[in-house]
Amino acid sequence: MTEITNELRTSDGSRHLLTLSRSSCWKQVHEPFFRFLADDRWWLVPYHAVVFGQCVVREEKALLQFHIGQVLVSGPKTMAFFEDFAAQRATALHADGLQITDVQLVLHTDNKTTNASDGSVNGNEKHQEA
Repeated sequence: MTEITNELRTSDGSRHLLTLSRSSCWKQVHEPFFRFLADDRWWLVPYHAVVFGQCVVREEKALLQFHIGQVLVSGPKTMAFFEDFAAQRATALHADGLQITDVQLVLHTDNKTTNASDGSVNGNEKHQEA
């Protein structure tokens, strides 16, 4: 594991140092694609397909918005993963249950959100395959 230190400024202007440790849950190399394991399937999307990303440090969660849907990441090392992802160094992600506890994919289909694991649309009904 490697460590990096970032300086964070809070809304009241105070400064804090945040030390991030790298994890074995993701690879750190430059590649044009990002791979992740969600719902027992490996998914592959190009980095240029990222619409936006958000990381909530206190909740240890991150959201990555792609054209196919949203990738939800959670765990104690989420911020470190998010930093590497933003620098295109995290190219393969999976949940190990400790440092990255969960990786979920929520697919977009016809302006609706479909959970990739159970096929539910908007969390209520089952998505029917054509």
